Amino acid sequence: MSAAPKKVFILENDKYVEITNDEHCQRKEHDRQYSKKYFIFVNDYLMEVTYENYKSYHKFNEHKKYVTKRNKKKGVILVPEIPGFFKLKTAVNLSDGSDQKEIQECIKKVLEVLALLDKKDQEIIRAI
Repeated sequence: MSAAPKKVFILENDKYVEITNDEHCQRKEHDRQYSKKYFIFVNDYLMEVTYENYKSYHKFNEHKKYVTKRNKKKGVILVPEIPGFFKLKTAVNLSDGSDQKEIQECIKKVLEVLALLDKKDQEIIRAI
């Protein structure tokens, strides 16, 4: 664990109960049963989970790392990774026309990335 969690939640009688990080560390150090429990980080919170959830969580994260590494190696760019994509998505959904300059900048970034694709891929994207 690189940083202390903002909050710690443990399961008691199938309900989550908040405890302090100090209490968590103390229990982990002194209670053998507690030290065998499984925890995952969720948005800076440390959550107790079942073994099945723990296993699934780590399997998903390892797969995500593998796919990211593979995509980087093969030069694959996913749409959400395009610089400004989320701004573009938000800006395009604005119906009040509030910030046209920001919209134009986002569109410009998308077009720059599209220019990096080969002609066949560009045609496919433009067809969509």
